[in-house]
Amino acid sequence: MNLQDIIDILAKIAAIITSISVIGVFFISVTKWGKNLIANWFSGVFKIILEKELDPIRKATKRTLRGDIEKMCEQCRIKEYITTDEYKDITEANDEYIAIRGNGYTCGIVKNALSLPIKG
Repeated sequence: MNLQDIIDILAKIAAIITSISVIGVFFISVTKWGKNLIANWFSGVFKIILEKELDPIRKATKRTLRGDIEKMCEQCRIKEYITTDEYKDITEANDEYIAIRGNGYTCGIVKNALSLPIKG
C-alpha cells in the first residue's frame, strides 16, 4: 500500500462522514426536537453576544441611576421629609436599579428616605 492508496482511502472516509453529517443535520433540523435544539443553541449564542455588548451600557446606567438615587435621598434627608412624588420616584428608580443587577448599596439610603414623614 503506497501513499496514494492511503490518501484515496482517507478521501473516501471523509466523503462518507460528510454525507452522514449532512443527512444527520437535515433530519435533526426537520424534527421538533432538532428545531428546539438549534433554536436553543442560537438563543444561547445571541445571549452571550448581547451580554458582552450591552454590559458596558448596563454598568454606566447602573452608575448613573445609583447617583440619581443618592441625590434624591440626600435632598429628602436634608429637608427631613419626602413628597409623594419623590417617594414614587425613589421607589421606581431603586426597583430599576435592582432590575439591572444593582447591588444592595442603595437599600439603606432608600429605606431611610422612605421612612421620612410624607408631605404633599
